[in-house]
Amino acid sequence: MPRKLPHSHTCFVCGESNPRGLNVRFYADEQGACVPLVLREEQMGYPGIAHGGALMSILDELMGWAATMQTGEFSVSAEINTRFLKPVPLHTPLTARAQMTQRRGRVWYTHGEIVDEKSTVYVRATGKYVSIGKERTVEILKLMIHDPDALSPEELLRRFHYME
Repeated sequence: MPRKLPHSHTCFVCGESNPRGLNVRFYADEQGACVPLVLREEQMGYPGIAHGGALMSILDELMGWAATMQTGEFSVSAEINTRFLKPVPLHTPLTARAQMTQRRGRVWYTHGEIVDEKSTVYVRATGKYVSIGKERTVEILKLMIHDPDALSPEELLRRFHYME
């Protein structure tokens, strides 16, 4: 069963206090990370269609979380390649999901996609992420907001093998 992940105050994608942000909440699942989405006018490009930049931002953070859940470290994006297969309609229940596909030292490779309830794929992305290290990960994790139903800092640190 997916578990809610922590978020921040200021992040463009997940920041709850960012008035211009997307305010998305991510979840950890067995494969990596996922998020249910219903995009609205605030994320619109052309009328009735989600903006590609908003979709890429969501997939960027989601693929980063997928890598974090496998490695135990936060990372920064080094490269993201996105294919827009179909226009993404607003007000439609969607799911974005991502997983880490490969690890080469401090560089991690990921795959993500956005699908509808019929598993129609609208967007596919691959990413390359570079670790920021365990020490910085712990610092950032302690600054994040952990909702009561989210994985706690202690659960995440245990999962990341930072505490036994």
